[in-house]
Amino acid sequence: MARPRSFTEDELIALINEYYLEYPNRMIKTSDLERYARTHGHPNFKAYSIRRCAKAKQYIDQINANNQVTLETTIVTWRQLDVDAFLNLNRSRSDLKNALIQRDNYYGEVCRSAGEFLRDKERLEAKINRMNSEINNLKNQVAELEQ
Repeated sequence: MARPRSFTEDELIALINEYYLEYPNRMIKTSDLERYARTHGHPNFKAYSIRRCAKAKQYIDQINANNQVTLETTIVTWRQLDVDAFLNLNRSRSDLKNALIQRDNYYGEVCRSAGEFLRDKERLEAKINRMNSEINNLKNQVAELEQ
C-alpha cells in the first residue's frame, strides 16, 4: 500500500503558479520547483513526488509549451541588407527571386509577431483598467464598512 501524499494537487498547482509568477521566462523543472518550495516554507514538496503527480506534470508541460512558443515569437532580429554581398550570393534570377521571397516571408513573420504583441498589450491594458476599477470599488466598500 502506497504512502499518502503530504500535499494535495491543488497545493502543488498553487506552488507552480507562484513559481511561474516569480520566474515567468524560465522553463519549469521539478528540481527547481522543489528548491523553490523548500526556500518558501514547503519542505514536503519533493521532485520525485511532483513528477508522480499526473495533473501537475501535465500543467507544467502546458506552461513550458506555452513559454517555448512565446520565446520563439519574441526573438526578432534586424540586419541591414548588404546589397553587394546579396547580389554576389544570388547571381541568377531564380536565386535572387528565392532569396527575396525568403526575406519577405521573414519580415511577414516579424509583422505578425508585432501584431500579436500589440493585441496582447491592448488586452493587458484593458485588464489593468478593469482591475483598477475593481480595486477602487473595493476600497469604497471598505470605507463604507469602516464607517
